[in-house]
Amino acid sequence: PQFSTAMPLTLSAFALLLLGALVSRLVGSRTPLVSGMIMLANGFAASIMAFAVSQLLSNELVHSPGLEAASPVGPTVPSQPSVQRLCADSAGSLDSPRHGALKP
Repeated sequence: PQFSTAMPLTLSAFALLLLGALVSRLVGSRTPLVSGMIMLANGFAASIMAFAVSQLLSNELVHSPGLEAASPVGPTVPSQPSVQRLCADSAGSLDSPRHGALKP
């Protein structure tokens, strides 16, 4: 993976291991390494489940005939004139008096 992906993954794994070790120290149940590995496995499973649910939901929204994707909220951008129309006007092919070609 790229650095921008590998770094957050490494930091998250380290944080989960550290939290597991801290919990084991506070509670006094298992060795810190075992608790850290259990916390890391739990975080891994949670991220896989969240990704799977998001993929299922996004595929359902895309492929459902009755449901459409939500339109963006806020002011809409007015449509721009087509390039073909602008070219036709500047070339004078629409008999524009300002841009028209000289008639013989």
